[in-house]
Amino acid sequence: MFTFIHTYTPESWEGLIRNGLWRDGDGLKLMHTVSMPEEASFNSALAPGSPLFRKLEELRCPFYVDRLQGGVGLPRWYRFDPAVIHRLIDLLGGDFWGWQIHEWSSNYRSDIGRISDLYRSRGTPVPSPEERRRIWDGIRSGKIPLFLEALTREEWSGRREPLDRRMFLEDTRWLYAMRAAMTGYRLIPADSYHMAPRTEIEYGAKLLLPEMGWQIPNARIQTAYARGMARSAGIRWGVYYECWCYNHAVGALTIPHSLRRGQDEWFEDQVTKGTGADRTPEEREEGGTSRNLQERLWRYAYLSGAEMMAEEYGVCNTFRDYRDFDLSPYGKVKKDFLSFTERFPDPGEAFTPIAVVLPKDLPVLHVDLPDDYLGYPAGDTSDGPDPQSWKRIRETLPEIFGHRGERGNNAHVLTPGGLPDVFDILHEDQEEALRRYSFFIDLTGRDSFRKAHRTVAPEEADRILDGLLPLRIGNGIHTAYSRVQGGWLVFASNNDGVECDNFKGDVRLEEAALTAEISRRDDRISVRMLDGSGVVRRDKDKDFLELRAGDWVLLGVSES
Repeated sequence: MFTFIHTYTPESWEGLIRNGLWRDGDGLKLMHTVSMPEEASFNSALAPGSPLFRKLEELRCPFYVDRLQGGVGLPRWYRFDPAVIHRLIDLLGGDFWGWQIHEWSSNYRSDIGRISDLYRSRGTPVPSPEERRRIWDGIRSGKIPLFLEALTREEWSGRREPLDRRMFLEDTRWLYAMRAAMTGYRLIPADSYHMAPRTEIEYGAKLLLPEMGWQIPNARIQTAYARGMARSAGIRWGVYYECWCYNHAVGALTIPHSLRRGQDEWFEDQVTKGTGADRTPEEREEGGTSRNLQERLWRYAYLSGAEMMAEEYGVCNTFRDYRDFDLSPYGKVKKDFLSFTERFPDPGEAFTPIAVVLPKDLPVLHVDLPDDYLGYPAGDTSDGPDPQSWKRIRETLPEIFGHRGERGNNAHVLTPGGLPDVFDILHEDQEEALRRYSFFIDLTGRDSFRKAHRTVAPEEADRILDGLLPLRIGNGIHTAYSRVQGGWLVFASNNDGVECDNFKGDVRLEEAALTAEISRRDDRISVRMLDGSGVVRRDKDKDFLELRAGDWVLLGVSES
């Protein structure tokens, strides 16, 4: 059963019910940062008799705390009351999922950059021990402001900065292990640029929740990696959706905001912070990520095997007010998606006969695929891939999962082109998990792996898929396949050509429209359109799919 995780606020609950957004099987989360007012923070919000605790007593639904760290300033550590934690465990058991740790590896890398910038700004790029102590005394006391999100000021002051890749990877492993132990191994990783499921699974992760949205490229790679690693470990995976978008016109991040100051779950004034105080409420609603991208990404994730979804911002985007609870444009997309999951309650199992195999010495996959693996000199060649191995990875993955589109400003997330999404990503030393696949694209660079497995190049895999899939759709249209009882579901989308303006909404570029033949494997294959905004037409005994920029379809396929 698919689980949508709604952010809980007492003011919004009626709106969820009134609009049919809450369904049996859904869950709740508490937005939490160290800067929140006490009455909204964990210890008070979950005290016996509080609205949230009473709601959990009533629903006995999945629940977690968003977040432990990441994406927000962490000047000090919040003291989570053990008595409150034990009450949650007693009440919910395994449905208390714990705490989300947000972008922890890439946030740690960002913290290091901030510290280096601070040293340079003070004229001490390599401070002496005495100078360093003075600087960190000022940081701990708050006299020297420094935004940190991976470690508190106190934790950072006791650490040394990593000088090479080996030290950085050792630090990230230490960081995750420490946080996992702090939470009793109830930790939910939400990775973005740096995906590190190997470490997370090793330290007891039961759920992978990669963050996807406009700021993070290559969602198809994120999906294949999270799904492959979750399958290999027998755990669940889902999507943590971020609705932010950088608005170059105002030089700030924006979100699709509908409510007045103080009415959102983050207790922040996002209406005037970047979204334009001089804009009308209707214009502000178009802030953040494209509604079209939201529509496509959510359906793609669901049909690719995601078992749950949560939002970084959610309640404050969904309603225009807390009086009538009219749905905003964002809320309407959410409502449509939840209706979609109810109309198609069985998305089947994502069909992935081919594994893309990474080296075993790749603790973190940087999904942006930069020229330099993690931006550090290699302290030891065993710590991460050598330059040639990383070059092979960064050149091959786009061949499979598509290149960034050339039109619009959304096609870096769900990329156009590439091969159909019939791949999982794993590592070479996961031998037991690799047995479920028929073919392998080898990115290990090791002769021993190639000799022991049936490896193919991407172009070879393309030819093999003609015999494995019931139909093919070309011309740069993105496709994903899942097996259902009696046939297949095929999701197809045109991921190029959507231009999102933060105050005007989506513009679909006419020149990005695509038409492609639906090439069936044989005459026994029948195709019907189940849902979507594209057009399937028949011409001279052939089927064609027409998709404008941003269009998608769900096809039902049977083999008689």
